[in-house]
Order: sequence, then C-alpha cells, then structure tokens
Amino acid sequence: MTLTKKRIAFILFGLTFVFTMLIHETLFQTVDTARRYQVTQAITSGAPPIWYVDFVGNHYLKGVNGGQYYWYGMGESVLLAPADFVAWHTLNFLNVENADTKENIRQTIVLNLTFPLLSAMTVAIAFLLLTELSFGLRVSLLGALFFYFGTTFLHYSQIHQENSQLIFLNICGYYMLLKWVKYRRFLFLFIGSALFGTLLLFRITTFADILAAAIFTGLLLFWQEKPVFSRATIQRFIRFGVTFGGVVGFYFLIDRLFQYKRFGSFTSNYTSVLAEQVNTGEFIYYPDGGYIPPGWPYNLSPLTGITNVLFSPEKSLFIYDPLLIVLGLTLLIRHFGLHAGKLDNFKKAFLISGAASLGIYLAGYSTVDFWGGDDAWGARYHTSPVQLLCLVAVPLFLEIAPRLNIYVKRGIQGLIGLACLFQVCSIIFWYSLEIRQFTCGYGTEFRILQRIINIGQVFTGTYNPPANCVGIYKDNLFFFWPFEGATSIVPPALLPVATFFWLMAVFITIGAFIQFTRFALKARVDEEAQLLIIQPNRKLPEPVQSAG
Repeated sequence: MTLTKKRIAFILFGLTFVFTMLIHETLFQTVDTARRYQVTQAITSGAPPIWYVDFVGNHYLKGVNGGQYYWYGMGESVLLAPADFVAWHTLNFLNVENADTKENIRQTIVLNLTFPLLSAMTVAIAFLLLTELSFGLRVSLLGALFFYFGTTFLHYSQIHQENSQLIFLNICGYYMLLKWVKYRRFLFLFIGSALFGTLLLFRITTFADILAAAIFTGLLLFWQEKPVFSRATIQRFIRFGVTFGGVVGFYFLIDRLFQYKRFGSFTSNYTSVLAEQVNTGEFIYYPDGGYIPPGWPYNLSPLTGITNVLFSPEKSLFIYDPLLIVLGLTLLIRHFGLHAGKLDNFKKAFLISGAASLGIYLAGYSTVDFWGGDDAWGARYHTSPVQLLCLVAVPLFLEIAPRLNIYVKRGIQGLIGLACLFQVCSIIFWYSLEIRQFTCGYGTEFRILQRIINIGQVFTGTYNPPANCVGIYKDNLFFFWPFEGATSIVPPALLPVATFFWLMAVFITIGAFIQFTRFALKARVDEEAQLLIIQPNRKLPEPVQSAG
C-alpha cells in the first residue's frame, strides 16, 4: 500500500483520538476549566454564572448592574456549549434523577465530545503543516508524533486548560495562511485570519500569536514575490493586510463588546479589572488571607520574570520542553558545523515568527506575579510559541542526522527521548502534586525530578507523604480515568476490572502508534501526488516557487 498525505493524516487523527480518550480527565478537575464550564452551564441551562462557594467568599468580579463574572475570556465557555447542550437535553430525556450522577455523566459527555477530537485534529493538521513547510512525509510524520508525545501538548491534552485550544488555533491558522501564500485561494486567507482572530476570545495576550502570524505571512510574501515592489506584489500585501486586519479586528470588536457588557468599559481587560477590585478589597483573591504585594499583579522586575521562565527549576521552558534545546543545537550545527545551506523560506519564516512570538510572551508576562500560571505544569502562558517551535525541532534534526558525528547524534536523540519521558511523567499523577509537596516542606523545587521520584516511590510501595500536606492523598494520586473520574460512575467492585481493560487499551494503542510508525518508515510513500491518488482527475494548483 502506498502511503499518501491524506492517509497518514487520517491514521494519525484516529490513533491520537483514541489515546487522548484514554488519558484525558473525564470530570472537570482543573479549577480554571471548571469555572469556565460553569459559565457554559449558565449559557445552555440557566445555571448560576459562578459557583456558590466563590459567591460566598467574594471570589468573583463585580460587573455592570451588580453582575457576577469570572476573570476569563469567553472562548472555552463557548467551545463547550454545543456538547453541553447535547448532554443536558439527553440526560433530561433519559430522566436521570440523582443530581450528582447526572452532573458527573454530563461532564463526562462534554469532555469526551470536545477535547479528544480537538487533540486529534491538532496532531493531524500539525503533520499537514509540516508537509507544507517542505518536510518529507516520513519526516513530517515523526515530527507530528514527537510533537504529541514530546511536548507539553500531551499534558494539556489531558487537563483541558485553554492551552490545547490555543495551539490548535495557531497550527490551523499557520496551515491556512501558508496554503494561501502557495495557492492564492482567498478562502485559505479568510479561514486563517478567522482562526487567529478567535484566539482573542480566549486570551487578549494572544495578540502576540497574531502579530507572529502577520510576520510569518509578510516574510513569505516578501520572499516569494519577485520583483518585490511590483504592482501585483503590492496588491497582494494590501489584500493580506485588509483581510487579516479586518477579520482579526472583527473578533477584537466581539471581545471588546463582551468586556463592555460585563464591566462597562471598552478599554479595560479582565486582568486590569481583577487588579483594581483586588486592591480595593472587593475581590478576595486569597481566601486564606494571603499577602497581596503593592502594584499587584505587575509587581515583579522584568529580569526576574524572564529568568524565572527560562531557567528556574520549577518552571523552566527548557526543562519542561527539552525539544527547545534540540532545536537550538540543530540550528547551531546547521549554521556552524555542517554548512548545510540555508533553510528554505517557509521554514525560516516559521522559525522567525515563532521566536518573535516567544519573545513577546516573555516580555509581556515578565512583570506578572503569577507568571508561571500558578499551579500549572510548566509555564502555562508561554506554551503556544514553545510548542510551535518544538514542532519543527525533530524534523530539522532528522534532515541533518545522517551527516552528524555518531556521538552528537546519540546525544540529541537522548534529549528527544528525555523530552518524551518528561511528558509521559506529566500525565501520570495530579498536575500540582509536587507544588503542594514543596509548599508543605516535602520534596524538591525541581518538580520534574520530584515527579520521577514520586513515580518510583508509588510503584515500589514506599510513597508516604507527611501528614501535614493538606490536599495530598496517598491513595488518590492518579488523575485520569478510571482512577478518578469513574469512581462516581463505575461501582467500586468493578474498578479493578475497568482499570485492567483500560491499561490493556492504553498498551494496545501505544503498540498501534509504534507499528504504524514502523510501517510508514518502510512503506512506499508518495511524496508527489498525494491527492491525485484519491482524485485522479483533479489538477493540483501549482505552488509559488520559493525564491532563494
């Protein structure tokens, strides 16, 4: 069988979907996501817009006419609404009476209908994006697999923070804009612009991603169009600027109207409203009376904020995503060691835009008190540009691997293996376990090392946290189904059986990933006519030839 681009993408989609279904949380156990889901329930079934416990503790924002709001954008709440509408009306039709059981089943339906599909689409389109960046099919396949198993995307596929949605929109947006540059179809430009505009409904700071996408497309237009200052080229720049700016501006207007509806201001954002109400005492940020420093939340020095993200043992980007180191070493070797020639323009533009986005994120969050995303695994606010850069790390390495010294090659391969090990460790236990341990004086601040120690102790029966560690339970460490979510649905006597079949399914799916990868590396791969095999009478559009 000849493997084509479409076949590979389809198989990647299916395998990723099944594996994500097996590992992701089946109840909303992340507090931010649970609060955003509360807003979803307010939309679909008239539930209160905030939890009762937050209302009692003044842990919410006060808006126009006494309105009660959480401090998030609308993106994830709207994303969950279709699945929640289906779940709510299905359970009402089935007349499920027990309130707790009904709520748990409702959450399980919503999560399963939304996030495994999102993760699977992200990995499949990441593969397609790599092919459009001029990587071969085999290299693109390995790049997509290591993106899934070797970056923090795997962790955020499990716990359903906004991160998985942001990288999905980024990857799909880059793919569409690149297709527009190559094939000149306006639909690609419009969809890509809309995808980047949608980012604003999740976080206003995603302007960094939007600016990076504009840099990416602008560089490609500058490099692809010859002569650069011809009338046709200028018209294409104008077409891009008007369409991209207009569509993104439309989404920005939606975000501003949402802000005005809640807080009566077009120019504020929820973080500025949060800061104002915390400092005036209207909003109780720390229910236990924790200290709020002057100038909060912008109370760090920029140098401290940036060095924390880059080098601190508890949040360093290089520790949580070692593929960044692989990318850095690969680029250095290409430039100084092999004299392998310049990267083609597609890859250069992607790297430049990713680096620009990461730089903006580093600067933008450098003074923020909660720069690391509180209890999150890694520096949560910086994952989009990091994951985008890591996406091309393995493909770029594979291009030069045959010419590398054996020891250098093995060293870089070891870093890739270490990246995969860290991501697998991240999905085994509760994501903030090591943070809680360190808070009560147990363990080390080097959280990934502590995670490995915890795994070793649990599986050797020597794990025994101190009694003063509030919220750390010796017998309730596992964070995924069936260890947590299924305990309220599956009878306790059946949990061992369910666990056995779950483990079997996990190992079978991993085996399927391995077998497919081995087959793809040996099979005949059609690099030229991926679509013609499916549609033999269809004429493919000619891509614009790369200059330089």
